[in-house]
Amino acid sequence: MDDEPTVVRRPPLPELPLAAPLLTEAALEGTTLGHLRLDARLDRGASSDLYQGHNVLARKPCLVKVFRPALCANRVRWGRFVHESKTVAALRLPGVADVFDHQIIEGNGLVVMAPSQGNSLRELLKTSGPLSRRAFVPVIRAIGLALAQAHAAGIAHRRLHPGQVVVRWAGSEPIVQLLDFGVHHLHPPLTDEAAAPTAEQALWFAPEQIKGEPGDLRSDVYALGALLFRMITGRPPFVGESTRAVLDQHLSEPPPPPSRFAATPPEMEETVLRALEKDARKRTPSVEAMLAAIDPSSITGQHLLVRTSPKGLSPSPSREIVLASVGPAPVAVDAPAAKDADTAKDLRLPRQRRWLYVVAGVVVVLCLAVLAYVLLGDRAERAPAKPAPTKPAPRVTPPSRPGQPSRRPARSSAEPRVAATARPV
Repeated sequence: MDDEPTVVRRPPLPELPLAAPLLTEAALEGTTLGHLRLDARLDRGASSDLYQGHNVLARKPCLVKVFRPALCANRVRWGRFVHESKTVAALRLPGVADVFDHQIIEGNGLVVMAPSQGNSLRELLKTSGPLSRRAFVPVIRAIGLALAQAHAAGIAHRRLHPGQVVVRWAGSEPIVQLLDFGVHHLHPPLTDEAAAPTAEQALWFAPEQIKGEPGDLRSDVYALGALLFRMITGRPPFVGESTRAVLDQHLSEPPPPPSRFAATPPEMEETVLRALEKDARKRTPSVEAMLAAIDPSSITGQHLLVRTSPKGLSPSPSREIVLASVGPAPVAVDAPAAKDADTAKDLRLPRQRRWLYVVAGVVVVLCLAVLAYVLLGDRAERAPAKPAPTKPAPRVTPPSRPGQPSRRPARSSAEPRVAATARPV
């Protein structure tokens, strides 16, 4: 009896009551939930809707994310989501939307965020086919920078898709904000029959997540690779008749080369295919490495510390890998937003000629070194040669012959004379 393990059974936590939405989803525009008024709907997804809202009490505009009541029913999952969302908000990352409040009003989960003049990337991609390099490279670079900053803090998104990205334009540079960090806590594992994703959500899942693993920063690399595939070709990497068919393709079938659907440079195609590797160990290790392959000119001398486990499967403080960071995208506060996706097609990637400055600096240093060598050589040739110091020859006394008196050197007049000493008698 003493060897039997003690099992402590705890009663399950009560779940929040499932409540239907107050009104139909089409009628939520113009309604008020608590002190939040929902105005125009900016985006509609499988698990939530994004509204342009207004805080009636504070009299300030805001963004309001309204989750489906089924996702907010479990109190534990909602608490985990709120905790991670607040953790990311405390980091004050420029590429992550500022979250002000989390509420559940009559079964509807609400997340209040800072206002934005941008549009959902999902809506922009719906109206556009393949994008040119000058259009998608700045967007991918901005999304990758936001992910890299979160990864450096040990936090992965795990549910990245176009509906989680809000884009606005500052001239020719996009400014992105990522939404819903921690939302993966609201969804049960994909192996659960009750957690069947929609066809839209299935387009961006990494193979390890489909197998039931929680995912990590390399899952974000996979989702970013699938998003890059969509921008280059105008279609996702895997398309099927059903959600299950798409998930099976993510697990077993190799991704098609992007050059099959659109003109793609070989190095770009290699970058996309490596980001879509089935085995996470063979996949591009970080979004920084992926961005370096897409746009080497975006690399700077900065570094980020990415915390990973020894296997690299999930962020943890057990190991630190120093990875190169990408240059931050410029931020403009009063920049106007692009009204449609056609504006993105006309964008031009600014030319960055940092390598020219490096080459010019090296040439200047070499010229200065050669000039200094020539000047020092001329000065050494013109300087008069100093005569070598000579020593006086030693005075040699010739030896005396026998029977001849020895010749002594003449006494100098300056030498003192010594008086002769009287001899004793």
